[in-house]
Amino acid sequence: MESFTKQSEIAILKTLIENFIQTRMQDKLAKEKEVVKQEAIKQAYQTENWLSDAARRVSQIQLATHPIKFQNPDARGSSIYIAADQLDENPAIVSTHTLMNRKADVVGNAAALDVFKFLQLSHANKTLLERVLENDANLVAALSGTEQQKTAWLSAFAGIAQPKGVPATHTLAKQIYFPVADNDYHLLAPLFPSCLAQAVYEDVQTHFVEEVINARRARKENKPHPHGYREYLNLAVQNFGGSKPQNVSLLNSARGGKAYLLPSLPPKWQAADLKPPLKLKSIFSLFRYRVRDTLKELRKLLTKASYFKSNVDIRDARATLVAEICDQLLFFAAQLQNLPAGWSADPLCKLPEAEALWLDSGRALIDEAWRLKRQTLDWQSQIGGYFGLWLNGVLGTKKLIFGDDEYQEWKKLLERELALLLEDVS
Repeated sequence: MESFTKQSEIAILKTLIENFIQTRMQDKLAKEKEVVKQEAIKQAYQTENWLSDAARRVSQIQLATHPIKFQNPDARGSSIYIAADQLDENPAIVSTHTLMNRKADVVGNAAALDVFKFLQLSHANKTLLERVLENDANLVAALSGTEQQKTAWLSAFAGIAQPKGVPATHTLAKQIYFPVADNDYHLLAPLFPSCLAQAVYEDVQTHFVEEVINARRARKENKPHPHGYREYLNLAVQNFGGSKPQNVSLLNSARGGKAYLLPSLPPKWQAADLKPPLKLKSIFSLFRYRVRDTLKELRKLLTKASYFKSNVDIRDARATLVAEICDQLLFFAAQLQNLPAGWSADPLCKLPEAEALWLDSGRALIDEAWRLKRQTLDWQSQIGGYFGLWLNGVLGTKKLIFGDDEYQEWKKLLERELALLLEDVS
């Protein structure tokens, strides 16, 4: 049975190779009318003759995952090929090893790209190039020619994955001097990841097909549609190679020189206009809405505390949530402290004096009496007390009853944070 399978695969590979060569020959013959030249074409496309010529021409091209000509079409440095088994397949790191279908690019003489197309012929999910690199016995048996010829062909074809000469950069390529110790530098030569650009291009292109266009139209017309779609906002296109994208690489030529660029900008903070907290009896009534989700989570934790394994689990989880509320309160206070100084002098300000001293700290620079109050009054302790009462109140339910112990704990926690962050304004 194994022998039959082997013979069957040999026959399939042989047919695959001969059909490829014959198809190219027919294309050439269709364009040539002179009988003499047609005979020359037929001779050149005899299987052994074509394989010998392809083995000669394959040295003119090279596999590359990072072609140098993406930086400049006239750059003459090295293009790099990183095989899949050379990558660090660390699941915590995103790189080209995470691509489901990584395609290698090809650089070199465009006239020899038919050799690469030949090596990309596939059977049983394995290309001829992969079989060449593995020295596949079935491929060797499928080739026409002497053993010496086959050895020479396979050696030449395998060279497509080998670097050409010593790796070198070029004056037209990007170079970065990265400082290291003792006034020394590493010279870095970043290269363009063509296989990654291809994966992004193919993924984006799938969202320009008719089905996606129909889904977009349905959304615009507020109509139902059986499936959704993805939007690529602020998508940019970079072109490589100008009118001759094939001079950069094979995949660049297939993309028409286009490469999509996804935005990698930090989000813009669009805060709502913050106004002085006038007419409020306490800042905590406004702050409550900023931490409503955290309060809900904390209340749920304390209600179901009996389900925890130990008191340590409860304390740790509770401490984390309360610390988060404190952090949000101090952040909110910092925003109010950035308002124009003196807002607390408005007659409409109804805040307790301790809260006003805390939140309108800039007023101490223009109001001497205010500065002295901030220096002499124990307003931090009062703020801690307000916080303790407020937190007891917003967390308390019929099932959750808080008393002086909890009040003292919340109070001390905020007082400690204030002591670390607040400084007297002189």
